Amino acid sequence: GEIDMLVGTQMIAKGLDFPRVTLVGIVAGDELLFGDDFQSRERGVGLIMQAAGRAGRGDRIGEVVIQTRQPDNPHWQTILTHDWQTFVDDELARRQQFHYPPYQYLARINFFGSSQQIALQKAEDWLRDTNIPAGIILLGPAIPNHTRSHQGYIAHIICKTSHRTKLTELASLLPRESSYDIDPISIF
Repeated sequence: GEIDMLVGTQMIAKGLDFPRVTLVGIVAGDELLFGDDFQSRERGVGLIMQAAGRAGRGDRIGEVVIQTRQPDNPHWQTILTHDWQTFVDDELARRQQFHYPPYQYLARINFFGSSQQIALQKAEDWLRDTNIPAGIILLGPAIPNHTRSHQGYIAHIICKTSHRTKLTELASLLPRESSYDIDPISIF
């Protein structure tokens, strides 16, 4: 009872039980739902629901306030009304339209270099010099959100296909200094 306010990152939402919490505020809610990754909405809804679950535990009534620039966006209404079937139907239709899982298989190829330009050049050279198997859609090269790793700067290419075996076939065409991730957790 000595603390009146908690401020934290998404870790606050992860299973902590504060029985006297009656108000949860979510800052920049749009960034959770409308990010770059095809899974942004799914992950954002999960995080919002986890955070909202911190308010009103036990015998106290809770309230959740979400900051948004798009209060009339229909996605907010499905969350506020817990209309999960509409959310799932909309999400699956969007994924089918843009060829994302579960309708397509994904892989991410990372190219590394001592500078961003070198990493991009390696990716472009590979695209130019490689006979890509039919049935694979390639996006990129692009610079991911995390531009560096222990292997240097990164440029990546996203691969989509309806045949998982095509991803294995593509992997055999990659240079040794690249990395390959089938079903990546994030495409950015």
